[in-house]
Formats: sequence, C-alpha cells, structure tokens
Amino acid sequence: QWLLNDKGEIVLNNFSGGELQINQLLRITDDLIEGFQGALTHSVLINNKNEKVISAYHPVRILDREFGIVFTLKTETILQTIIKNAIIIIFLTLILVSSIIFIFLFFIRRQNIEAEKLQESELALAQIFESLPIGILMLGKDRKIRGINNMAIEMFSLEKEGDLVGKDISDRFSFGKNFFYKEYFGLTFDTSKFFSYKKNGKEIVIYKKEIIFKLKGEDITLEAFVDVTPLEKARKQEVIANQAKS
Repeated sequence: QWLLNDKGEIVLNNFSGGELQINQLLRITDDLIEGFQGALTHSVLINNKNEKVISAYHPVRILDREFGIVFTLKTETILQTIIKNAIIIIFLTLILVSSIIFIFLFFIRRQNIEAEKLQESELALAQIFESLPIGILMLGKDRKIRGINNMAIEMFSLEKEGDLVGKDISDRFSFGKNFFYKEYFGLTFDTSKFFSYKKNGKEIVIYKKEIIFKLKGEDITLEAFVDVTPLEKARKQEVIANQAKS
C-alpha cells in the first residue's frame, strides 16, 4: 500500500522489503489527476528483481492536495488466492454433490426396500389366497378381474388365470333368490348374496362375501365364494322331511 502525490512521487508506503521502484507511475498519476479510479497490471523492481503486480488506485484529497492511494499485490499472490479459493469451492462443490448423491441413493435404497416389502406382502397375500379353501376374485371398479385364485377357477370351471385377468365374467353367473329361508338360518345370512350356476348338469349354490380395499391406489373389490351346495341339499331334505311329517 502506498500514497502517490499529483507529481507522481511516492510520499508514503508500507513496503519494508528493501528498495522499491515502480513502473508506469505516469499512467496512474494521469488518471488520479483526472479524478479517475482504476486498476493496472504492471511491474515493479524489488531489490532489482522484476515482479508482476496488479495495482488498484483511488483519488483522495488531503489538505487541498490531490493524492492517490494505491493497493498493490503480486499477480502470483492473487493467482494463488484464486487457485486456493477455486480449490475450496471445488472441494465444497464435491462435498455438496456427494451429499446429494448419497441422499438420492439413500431414498432410492429405501424405495427399493419398500418395493421389496410390498412385493413380499403381495406374494404372501397371493399365497394366502391360494391356500384358502374358498374362491377369491379381485375386481376393479370396472368389474374386470385383477386377480383370481385356483379355487375360484376350479369352482367355476374357468380358464387359467392369465386368460381371465382384465375380463368381466359377471355375466356368467345367475344370481339366485331365496335359496335359504331366514326361519332356518336366522338373520345372519343375506339371501341376496347367494347365486347358482350349472356344473356338469348339477346346480351349484355359492355364497358370496364382498370386501372393498385399496391396492396400489386403486379401489379393489375382493369377492370370496364359498360352496354351500351340501348345506342347500341338507336344507331341502329337511324341508321335505317336515312336509312329510305334516
């Protein structure tokens, strides 16, 4: 840091490293006389050794005289500072990018774990459906099949599951009425939930129970079918026996 008068003379400096000679003082002096501030890349002689520097200058008035205050740094120092700052910025950027990648991978891993858990749950649910001694149909709002177990396929003599998914087969069943009389079975049975169909020339009576739930954001109707044909036969036999007694 040094102070320059309007004659181009250095009147004050804080340099203590030996003899100092500054080039292109006239250029700085002319700008200061005009009241301009600026910066200049030039050279200085320090103990007869040429050094590239950058000087920033600004005009000031002291006791009605024009002076210029000049700040000078070696270009090497500035370059080192720039490199140092660039390294710091690059390092921080790498940390930030690494953190973003880590967080992204963490969420991806968690989603994969959740997806695996969901897949395991769906597989377990499918295995449970297959092991139940009742027919299971899963239908969408459009009444098209989303899933069906083997018991339902066997019960209704249907095609294999791959040929049924996405189809509406509700027109294959005739819904019956009054298969059961409430005086025999009380109020626990809703007679509208029974329907019948023909299989190998015989009438099969089925009780249906519906449960609505959400699966992958879709409203699904689960229909459970229980073959109550033996119960219906027993009921008919009881009716016949009661009629014979009367």
